[in-house]
Amino acid sequence: MCGWLEYTEPIGECLVWTRCLNTDGYPRALVNGNANGKVHREVFHHFNGYYPPVVRHTCDNPKCINPDHLIAGDHTSNMSDRRNRGRTHGHVSEEEIENVLNLRSKGYTYKNIGETLGIKYKRVEYIINKYQQ
Repeated sequence: MCGWLEYTEPIGECLVWTRCLNTDGYPRALVNGNANGKVHREVFHHFNGYYPPVVRHTCDNPKCINPDHLIAGDHTSNMSDRRNRGRTHGHVSEEEIENVLNLRSKGYTYKNIGETLGIKYKRVEYIINKYQQ
């Protein structure tokens, strides 16, 4: 797998990248001089011979680079996956909103809130921007 297999850990059927991630949580590595090359896109290209507009994960694990879990798509199909699998910010419970806003009122940073609640920084940002009075 382009020599990248040594940087993965098998978890279930996923091959989870154990090195650097980009700000969105996707594996990154030096690719053609770009230090922020997207590893899952390179793995897809290696096994399929082309770069689609979007490489989607059937396993919903952005750290996974298992070629069997990577499929071609476009922005519309990727957004449809997010919506159908409940990965959009629109599915926010009242309890989650309350917890985020409570921690923010106590001076927690977005990063601290995310770590405390086990959610992504971007989700914390979304909740605060949408629901903070």
